[in-house]
Amino acid sequence: MRNPPQRYRLITKNLSISGPLNEDSIQFLHDDGCRKIVTISGGFVNPEVVPRLKNHKMELTHFPVDALAPPALLESQIAGVLDKVANLMKRESSVHLVCGPEMIEAALIVGIIRRSQCEWSLSGALSEALEICRFVDTHVVTSVVANTEISRWK
Repeated sequence: MRNPPQRYRLITKNLSISGPLNEDSIQFLHDDGCRKIVTISGGFVNPEVVPRLKNHKMELTHFPVDALAPPALLESQIAGVLDKVANLMKRESSVHLVCGPEMIEAALIVGIIRRSQCEWSLSGALSEALEICRFVDTHVVTSVVANTEISRWK
């Protein structure tokens, strides 16, 4: 059975996000054409899922992102994720970003991608980012999405 991961959302034609993966969701992502998995923070892939990823020849990269880290460290962590995701997207790879259940870190990344690559207005990007994280840590999400210099990822 192919079930999407929890809180799955298609962001662009080659970028999707979700909460933690399970064995069934790997088949869903593979069938959808995804071969690159990027995990951040609470999106660690559990040991039961790793063999499924390997069997489907899916690449897995993990980035630590702590939404409550000091601003300079958080900015650096987000830049690392965005560099990886933007590079994969430029190569037209299908990328899936996995986050913890609250989706705060994914909201940050999506908000910045919407502003930089999709050329959305700040209000549109913030609206989606806050919806993704269900308005948890709104101050952090708003501050990061509004204040991150986006020219690097255009």
